[in-house]
Amino acid sequence: MRLEDTLSAELFLSQLQRERRRSERTKGPLSLAVFRYDSGNINELAAADRLAQHLHRIKRDIDVVGYIDVGTIGVILLDTNAEGAQRFLLRLSTRLNGLRFLGTTFTFPDNIFDRLLSGVDACSPEQSIFFDRTNGCLQAIAKRLIDIVIASTVLVLCAPLMLATAIAVAMTSPGPAIFRQTRLGKDGTPLVMNKFRSMYQDADERIHRDHVAKLIGDAPDGEDEANDKKTWQKLDNDPRITPIGRIIRNLKIDELPQLFNVLKGDLSLVGPRPPIPYEVAFYQAWHLGRILAVKPGITGFWQIESGGNVTFDDMVRMDLQYVANASILLDLKILYRTAAVVVRRAIAFIVSPGAFRNGSC
Repeated sequence: MRLEDTLSAELFLSQLQRERRRSERTKGPLSLAVFRYDSGNINELAAADRLAQHLHRIKRDIDVVGYIDVGTIGVILLDTNAEGAQRFLLRLSTRLNGLRFLGTTFTFPDNIFDRLLSGVDACSPEQSIFFDRTNGCLQAIAKRLIDIVIASTVLVLCAPLMLATAIAVAMTSPGPAIFRQTRLGKDGTPLVMNKFRSMYQDADERIHRDHVAKLIGDAPDGEDEANDKKTWQKLDNDPRITPIGRIIRNLKIDELPQLFNVLKGDLSLVGPRPPIPYEVAFYQAWHLGRILAVKPGITGFWQIESGGNVTFDDMVRMDLQYVANASILLDLKILYRTAAVVVRRAIAFIVSPGAFRNGSC
């Protein structure tokens, strides 16, 4: 077997996605070995050809050798944990006879969870390719242009409202008007997300952490059915929320500063909501696709399709459905329906402002 017999990048990555989904179902380990070379260097190209021959000889029948990209060869090691992947590299090194290739291995999902929970940096490209990606450079450019145009327009139109909100927040409770919180963006890259502060300063984070643990974490034995019925929603009667904060939350005004994140490129208008890092500690492997496949957004598919009455698992399924079917038309539909919800809430506030202050809306 030579380089020309190695699986194409398209087929290889498609196979990797299938094996990742199988690993999620069976909870079995899946590893990926990666080897790079300079495809423009004749000597390295010849060496890579010999490397491919060795890879085909030592791999098991169930393993797959293919291109990841130009100048990068990968090996899908099925049912192989991190220790097994290292043994594969050691076995290969004894056969290379002077060939010098730096091989790197990644194990799903352990390496990805380790990187995300460290809070240091984004996942590497090799870790991210375990997940499906949205297609099309032109679509990405169009989506970015729509983000910039709409975010800029809304910021200009809502500037007086934002100024009034900032003053109201600052005057009604001690602390800054803007609340900044670290979230995980595309590929797990940490980002600082801006919102109008709706809670008292130095509010206890443990309240929300415990709430998330109950909604995402595994239920105790015998409580699976009850856990399945827990809807993904904000805390009821959260004591940390200020009176003005309750109003701006219900009207979604607290989200407006995130439009600056959109202009910066951290967020998109439409996409899965970026999680707080400690939420990921409760994720299962198949949940990871919602934060590694696309840029997160301010609003998304599950918000407008479910009315907010879904379990966490159902929310993730809808996020993954958006990832698989992402398009400009779908984004515009989501934005239109989101705007309609905001307008209805504004009208309801004008008609009955007391309901918002009491938290019944």
